[in-house]
Amino acid sequence: MQSARVTLLFLFAGLVGCVSRSTDEAPPKVDNVPMQKADLKKLEDELYRHGLANFRRIREAHPKDKFYCFAFYTNGEMNYVGVTASTYEGLDKVAEEYKKKPPYKAMSIEDLRLDLKWSPCDSPLHGDAENDLTALDSSMQAVAAELYRRFDLKDDGKSFKEFEAQVRGCFANALKRIGAEGVFGSGDERKKVVANLLMGDQSDEDRIGFAARVNPAESVQMLKQDLEAASRLRR
Repeated sequence: MQSARVTLLFLFAGLVGCVSRSTDEAPPKVDNVPMQKADLKKLEDELYRHGLANFRRIREAHPKDKFYCFAFYTNGEMNYVGVTASTYEGLDKVAEEYKKKPPYKAMSIEDLRLDLKWSPCDSPLHGDAENDLTALDSSMQAVAAELYRRFDLKDDGKSFKEFEAQVRGCFANALKRIGAEGVFGSGDERKKVVANLLMGDQSDEDRIGFAARVNPAESVQMLKQDLEAASRLRR
């Protein structure tokens, strides 16, 4: 059971800043909603439908901006989901804002851009109220409840890990379907955009591993190189 507990601790650790809802209202707690059976086919379809509409809305609202990331984001408990996106124009803006703060004045703009590039909560497009996919709350709460239930099964974490993988598969399949609609770009443009499932304070390995499931090799390599360079910068 140890391996499952390690995985669950990672999932339920909570993510600082990046994944809280954009409103002051906290996501409903799992134990405050009726027990529901997680319908993963429904979840995938909902992620596709609402994700497609919201990614399109974000893109259409910034027609002149150069996007490099579109992602679903959630909290450690996986009991809700939203969308986020990042542009180079937004990255420039936030880097300039950080440059004015005493702790960061000594850093160059280039280093600040590198350090902030893959931080979703620092994107100006993150945290808008309409980015919360509240229509998926019941589905996500059912997912969280099922994770809790399987966590305590005495099967060495087998069913927990299987279900976790299935949920991640729903996110991956939804992003693939959305990508097929051209929302993340096409041709050379698509190779410069990363679609992902972000959980804030997750490991670089997890971000890269999930990205590899849904993106061209070129965009995955960009993400990997950026994260490695940012890691060296923080040493």
